Amino acid sequence: IFLPGNGGSHKQVRSVAAESRRVERERATLAEATPSRRKETVKVSMNSMDDDDDAAKREDGDTFDAQKARVPRLDWFAVSFGEELSAFHGALLEDQTAFAARVVEHVASMYASSDAVTNSNASENTKTKSRKEPEPTHVVLLGHSMGGLVARGALLDDALQKKRNTLAVSLVTLASPHAYSPATTTMRAARRHARLNEAWRLGYAEEKGSVTNVALASVTGGDRDRQVLASHADL
Repeated sequence: IFLPGNGGSHKQVRSVAAESRRVERERATLAEATPSRRKETVKVSMNSMDDDDDAAKREDGDTFDAQKARVPRLDWFAVSFGEELSAFHGALLEDQTAFAARVVEHVASMYASSDAVTNSNASENTKTKSRKEPEPTHVVLLGHSMGGLVARGALLDDALQKKRNTLAVSLVTLASPHAYSPATTTMRAARRHARLNEAWRLGYAEEKGSVTNVALASVTGGDRDRQVLASHADL
């Protein structure tokens, strides 16, 4: 699920969606190749093993199984906020956060698996024992700029909190000012920012906190991004 930032458009998802699809097709082609080509010998040089734990575990002549390395297909959804200037208004951020939470809930419901694993000829006791918990639904969120803050706020929503045992979330933020927003111009927006960070801090501190089911990666633009510095995107 792509969430655009301040003044951003949902159409920005097209580039990342096209790239993920390209990678998926490339891996699928490799996996569906002839059996003689499915396993490729990977020669690992000593130079490439420096500071790379995974590579260090390989030895010359180890094989790479392309079938196991296939990337699952991603179905992309994009949220449209009407290109609102959310960086300047706390009320807009709150409205976008509530809307994003409902979007996540809806998309997750589209992929929910059934917990009924029964045999029609089995007894009632056997049916009860054969039932199992549904597999967690994995939702990936991609937030650009203020969209990253909206995504973090949405994951604290009460309805989504009740689904923590059946919902796994990966959140990737691109140039999102988590620690400090240089565009904050109102006290309401500043207070909301502080409350969000405190809620996440407590959510991670507790053993079964509110965001312990969330894997988060914050990506910055590096030295060339003079608006959202690396220190702003730090959690």
